[in-house]
Amino acid sequence: MAQASSASNEQSFGSALVKTWVAVAVTDALFASSTGMFIAPYATPARVFRGVASVLFGKEMLTGSTGAALTGLAMHFGVALGWSTLFVLAVRNLPWLRAAISSWPTAIMVAAVYGVSIWLIMTWIVIPSMVHRPPNLNLKYWVQLVGHIPFVVGPMILVNRERARRR
Repeated sequence: MAQASSASNEQSFGSALVKTWVAVAVTDALFASSTGMFIAPYATPARVFRGVASVLFGKEMLTGSTGAALTGLAMHFGVALGWSTLFVLAVRNLPWLRAAISSWPTAIMVAAVYGVSIWLIMTWIVIPSMVHRPPNLNLKYWVQLVGHIPFVVGPMILVNRERARRR
C-alpha cells in the first residue's frame, strides 16, 4: 500500500509540474511577445526570443535565424521549468503556502511576492551576471515587473490551487 501511495504522489507531483510548467511557459511567452510588439522598443516575438538566446550565447544571436529564436524559446521554457519546479515543490511541502493559495486575497499576495521576486532575481542577478550590464529601466521593464504577477505566478496558482485545497 505504501508503494501505491508513493507512486500516486510521484504521479501527482509529475502531473502538477508538467501542467504548471506548460501553463507558465506559454502564458509568459505570450506576455513577453506582446510587450515586445506593443511597448517601445518594439520587437517581434522572434526578436524577443533571439534576445533571450543572446543572454547565454552572445550578441550574434540577435541577428540569428529562426534557429536562434527557437533556442531562446527553449531557454524560456527551461527557465519556466525551474521556477515552476520551485513553486510546485513549495506547495507540496509548505502547508502555509497551500493555505495561502486557497483563498484569493492571500493568493494574490503570493503572486505579488513570488512574481516580483522572479523578475528581480532574473533581471538584477541572473541576466546581468551573463551580459555584464544592468537592466534598462524603461516602461517595458515596469510592465514586465508587474506582469509577472498575473502571467507567471497566476498560472502557477491556478494550476495548483485545487490540489492545495485537497491536501
